[in-house]
Amino acid sequence: GRSSSQDDMDGAREPLVTVVADRRAEDYSRCAAILP
Repeated sequence: GRSSSQDDMDGAREPLVTVVADRRAEDYSRCAAILP
């Protein structure tokens, strides 16, 4: 029903934010490695 579909939406948002944060962290680490 509604609740189940809504939970899926919320559940899909959190991992997405985590993935973006992880990617940004990788970019920062790469830049730090390149910089002297």
